[in-house]
Amino acid sequence: MNTAVSPNFIPIAEEILQKSYKIVYYELNPIDQYLDKEENRINKLIQELNIKPSGFYSYDEEFIKISKEIYVRMIIIDAHTRLIINDQIIRREDFSKETIKKYFKESFKGLKLNTIITYGYSTYP
Repeated sequence: MNTAVSPNFIPIAEEILQKSYKIVYYELNPIDQYLDKEENRINKLIQELNIKPSGFYSYDEEFIKISKEIYVRMIIIDAHTRLIINDQIIRREDFSKETIKKYFKESFKGLKLNTIITYGYSTYP
């Protein structure tokens, strides 16, 4: 069986490859640049909508496994506006009552604080 290739096939194939390469190239932005851009966009939107922390916050932590190691994700969310006030991941070995106290102190610095909603574990300050 003999198949003939059109003389236009090579230039068309090269053009498709070039366009594909450009598409792939422009889509491969470093993740931290993307996240910074999104964070700035969201912060701008929060300011435009004049969303302020309410003073009522929920605190939670979750234990997660990353590359076979256990970490703790600590998060504080405004109970009314759902704004994330602070979100931090630390190694499990570093998680203690003192760590939580420091995390609370840093997170609520300069914010109105009426109530913190937790599970009430004895490790909470």
